[in-house]
Amino acid sequence: MGGDVHRPRRLPERARRHPRGRAARPRAARRCEPLPGVGLRGACHRTRRHRSWRQGAGARVHRLRRALVPRDGARRRQRAGCADHLPEQPLRARRLQRGLARRGPPPGRHLPDRLRDRTALGEAGRAGACGLLAAADPRRRRTRVSRARTIVWLSLGALASAAYLAVVVRGMSAEALASAFAAIDPWPVALYVAGFALVMRARAERTAASLAPLRATRAAEVMPSQMASYLANFVLPMQAGELARIAVAVRGLGIPAGTMVSSMAVERVVDLLFALAALAIAAAVLPVPHAPVLWQVGLAIGSAVAVAIAVLAWATLSPAAVRRTVAALARHLPARLAEVLRSQSDACCDGLATLRDPAFLVRYLGWCVAQWLGWVACVAATLWAAGIQVDAATIVLCSALSTLALALPAAPGYVGTFQLAYHWALAPAGIDPAAGFVAATLLQGLTIGCALVTAAGVALVPRLRLLADSRA
Repeated sequence: MGGDVHRPRRLPERARRHPRGRAARPRAARRCEPLPGVGLRGACHRTRRHRSWRQGAGARVHRLRRALVPRDGARRRQRAGCADHLPEQPLRARRLQRGLARRGPPPGRHLPDRLRDRTALGEAGRAGACGLLAAADPRRRRTRVSRARTIVWLSLGALASAAYLAVVVRGMSAEALASAFAAIDPWPVALYVAGFALVMRARAERTAASLAPLRATRAAEVMPSQMASYLANFVLPMQAGELARIAVAVRGLGIPAGTMVSSMAVERVVDLLFALAALAIAAAVLPVPHAPVLWQVGLAIGSAVAVAIAVLAWATLSPAAVRRTVAALARHLPARLAEVLRSQSDACCDGLATLRDPAFLVRYLGWCVAQWLGWVACVAATLWAAGIQVDAATIVLCSALSTLALALPAAPGYVGTFQLAYHWALAPAGIDPAAGFVAATLLQGLTIGCALVTAAGVALVPRLRLLADSRA
């Protein structure tokens, strides 16, 4: 039989004259009859032998039909014109009120479109036409675009990391690298672990201090968002993993996104100020070969920090002016976007409350100093483990350059960034390039390993406490 719709077969004489009516007809006779409430082109007209009927009919579709379409006696009474029957629309309204059905299209109305899409997908797949696949299923096209974007970003990061490593390992022999790796001293690793723990605690405490004027927050509550940003930064380039920190904090703590953005902006500005101070100290203490590079890097960072400090000072000292400026800009935007912009700008101004309170500001700066000292201890531990003996100014310079190198585009895992920072800091001092490469690789590996262990602990400790409380 051709065509899209199959005509129901003519019923046998014994089925049409059966004393109990439709319900007693044989299954073969009732199989092709349409269900009530569905148009002529619905998928329920199709027999079980039809390919599209088998593709569209599933357990979920039949459950939806059973929940919305009256069956058995109710349908027979409605067709027979009994006085106590319920029309279909009032019955659906009553089922919606009782929670027995859900709102949406009537049963079966969405099936023809799905069947056409699946048929087009099958035909396009058999024909090998990728354009038809994308046209039939928009989700496949979005997935392909996002996958292509990911491949492009990973390729660019890999090329950047390859360029960094080419600069570092130029003129370096494999024997020197092997001997430098063999000469690693494991005892300074304990100092690195202590410094990393101090860095994690200081980061969490300063974030809690920045949110204290708005909400009483403990460091343990902030740790999941901190570790989410750490793990995301291992994969995403240029510190783009901070977006994961915002998402986790908004979902877990209920803090507005604008508040987290302003808190992160203050943290980044303070970190850059510490980096500038370290570069200034290194340029003043170290010999002349360091000075030109340090002054150039310091000038580039200082110009960006000056603009950021000016914006933060304006938003901190005059939040009313910020709200007026945002309101003036929002007049030219759609209503919904303007409302979101106004609410997030208010949240950003609230996130700068720490800078208005001297007590919270002193506490915040204290934890920033502790974080910086912890990172300096981590860098010193890697240098000592690689057998490099340098003065304090060189250690501070390595700490500053390794912090700034995290913002460079690179392959997942900070490949080449720490090596480039150590090369710039140690090469003018006459340090063996192989030993510097080993120290940078050790810093990279220990940072990733300690972050993974800390993230596992943050995820498991609350569950273990809950299990212990339940057993107690």
